[in-house]
Amino acid sequence: FKLIKGAELIPWNIDAIQGAEVCYITEGEIDAAPIEETEVSFEETTSKVKYTVDTKNVKVNKPKANDVEDVKPSNKPGAGSSDSISVKPPVIPNDSNENASEESDLLDLQYVNKNRLSGYQKIGNTLYCFDDNHNPVSGFKDINSVKYYFNQYGAQASKVGIDVSKHNGNIDWKKVKAAGIDYAIIRVAYRGYKTGALNLDYKFEENIKGAAAAGVDVGLYVYSQAVSVSEALEEASAAVKYAKQHKINYPIYFDTE
Repeated sequence: FKLIKGAELIPWNIDAIQGAEVCYITEGEIDAAPIEETEVSFEETTSKVKYTVDTKNVKVNKPKANDVEDVKPSNKPGAGSSDSISVKPPVIPNDSNENASEESDLLDLQYVNKNRLSGYQKIGNTLYCFDDNHNPVSGFKDINSVKYYFNQYGAQASKVGIDVSKHNGNIDWKKVKAAGIDYAIIRVAYRGYKTGALNLDYKFEENIKGAAAAGVDVGLYVYSQAVSVSEALEEASAAVKYAKQHKINYPIYFDTE
């Protein structure tokens, strides 16, 4: 890069452009100009073009398990690359009493600790946290390496999720559900490292069906390496195409690389 100020060329380093009222990048050059000469607002430079996905004509390769397209140059797995999923459910006391509290008419998940309970308590379908003085505990709490958020009434007000891909191998979704996982964001497709081709995750169908059968809510993500608008549209089209084939409860995400 180089800074152009009239006919004068200045080195590209950041110190050289300090003090310029407006700087903008175009085709590899940084141009600086006084504000009265170049009035460019954020709204004027922000594109408002809308694109439409094409779910009928999008082509997605269906590689096998040992696809080399899905391996980084360093030969390390991509996103969601943990070898296994190991999350232990929180330990809930056996003496939790659903009748120990009453539900408020003013706010869901608000209870009154009538029996002066302490610690983690399962009341109905909700996990609560009370301190030794029987007061509700709020904020983030780690239970067996899982982070939960408790609201001002001590009620769990967050959900726990994971993201998975073929790199996680064979997943026992019943164990995932039993471990307290509420939702999973499942990789649907990825753009290859070698040729840039768009590929379906080898384990996508197995994962999304297994999660749904176990009662785990699902969303999708695309491992994107798009370098153009057309490639980004191709990835979005593929995600929408496969999302329509399944019931998803969470959004479609893009893991941009």
